[in-house]
Amino acid sequence: MSDAPLAGPFPLEIAEPLRSLLPGLRERFHREGWWTSTTFASRAAELAREDPDRPVLGDDVETMTRRELAERAARLATALAAAGVPHGSVIGLQMANSAKYAVANLACELAGLVWVNLSRAYGRHEMTDILGHLGATALLTSEPAAVEPLRAELPALRVLVAVDTPAPVGWLAYDELVVGPADPAVIASRHLGGDDVYSIALSSGTTSARPKEAMRSVNSMYSALSIMNDDLGVGGDDRILVLAPQTGGTGYSYSVAFPMITGARADVTELPVGDELVARIRELRPTVLVAVPTQMARLLDAAGGDRAMWSALRLIINSGAPLLGEVAARAEEECGCPIVSVYGATDGLVPVMASPGEPPEVRHASVGRVIAGHQLRIVDDAGNDVAPGETGEILGFGPGMAFGYVDNPAEMARAWDTDGWWHSGDLGVLDATGHLRVVGRKKEMILRGGVNISPLEIEELLGRHPDVVEVAVVPVVHPDLLEQACAVVVPRAGTTPTLPELCAFLSNEGLAKFKLPEHLVLRDELPRTAAQKIDKLTLVREVNEAGAA
Repeated sequence: MSDAPLAGPFPLEIAEPLRSLLPGLRERFHREGWWTSTTFASRAAELAREDPDRPVLGDDVETMTRRELAERAARLATALAAAGVPHGSVIGLQMANSAKYAVANLACELAGLVWVNLSRAYGRHEMTDILGHLGATALLTSEPAAVEPLRAELPALRVLVAVDTPAPVGWLAYDELVVGPADPAVIASRHLGGDDVYSIALSSGTTSARPKEAMRSVNSMYSALSIMNDDLGVGGDDRILVLAPQTGGTGYSYSVAFPMITGARADVTELPVGDELVARIRELRPTVLVAVPTQMARLLDAAGGDRAMWSALRLIINSGAPLLGEVAARAEEECGCPIVSVYGATDGLVPVMASPGEPPEVRHASVGRVIAGHQLRIVDDAGNDVAPGETGEILGFGPGMAFGYVDNPAEMARAWDTDGWWHSGDLGVLDATGHLRVVGRKKEMILRGGVNISPLEIEELLGRHPDVVEVAVVPVVHPDLLEQACAVVVPRAGTTPTLPELCAFLSNEGLAKFKLPEHLVLRDELPRTAAQKIDKLTLVREVNEAGAA
């Protein structure tokens, strides 16, 4: 086994402290069986050989079989190589939810390209910042009109592919690239292996003004999701409906990676929550539903209590942000199946999750236990392990973690220590059974008059209020106290909760008076990162610029 860093040209260099540790980690994870030679693309080819005509992906336009997926990915990989996209370089994927996204994703692996997901909501600043910093050489996008004016600022971007829209002059058209011949020799000379960097995951978090670009190997993602599925039990007979955007971590994991790992079928959609989506769910009869919290709450309202539409559903997977207690209880009661929340991070990804078989009072009181092959520690400010029941920073280690940030030594030094443990920045409590409860962020505390207030503590309590669908608590600047707490609430349809009402509720829940929010902002939705986490950096800026009420 090579001692070289994971594959990829500059700037995809593994920095210290992980660079020195990587050879030993790689040998350990292979020896223990967590890492193998299987990749997502090799698994797609295997599934196509086993049952070529079995549907594997569906969207609003088409249903794709296993054979069609594998063949189109090979053709696209060949076409990208022929177009001059350098082996080992970065390619951006900015696409709508569709089967075409999965084709592009697997094609990157076959062509030896490292993909980065880009939200279609990104503007000029985000696109030039991310693609420029990564030295991206190619982009597949459904937004060519927005990208065309940026070409002068991105000189490395040599191949542009238009998806689901006419190709401007000088661009290639996706639909033409997937009908040409595949060249097995080209793929054999370029395809990525299990230990290679295959994707860049963007993480905004709270410690950096610009996105942190975390590098993942095929094995790190494949192993983490495979271990998770040992508890979830998704199999070839399952039909997964994914509502989250595929260009976020949740959407990608369950619409592309999970079908390859499990043989299940996945369906994705661009339909907003409403009557059309309800009709689609009745038609598809999914057995597994994957959604972010706001989607889940709105979907329950749109369904109007119709339990028949959920008759085939056996599992709901919530990811991206905590699902508030009131919504979780309602979903389980109306859908007749358990909800499993997954705690992890785009950059660290040491997953913690509850088992579907655990009782509701256990699943709702914590985010679960760390998955097999991974380890958690809760430490104090000096790095010492704390006793069960005590609060400290959550540290993680295991084969599913990322391998550092692109060209960002300061963040690398903050996030990983010299023993290879990833420092989350989250505060948590482990109980005697190993269940984790997340209680806040080290750097997200609100400092009011010299006293720290945990936003997450307030958020969890407000989540029990029947009129609160989603909530984020952020600081607003105060001339004397330094900061005050502002609750930004997405209310249940038809309700208008007030600040006195919510404060009275929090007081009844036992929250100390000094922790009560002093401002309230009602919004239709909360801003989100590409990974579908609440974008608190944006929210803090918007609330303070607008002047909280």
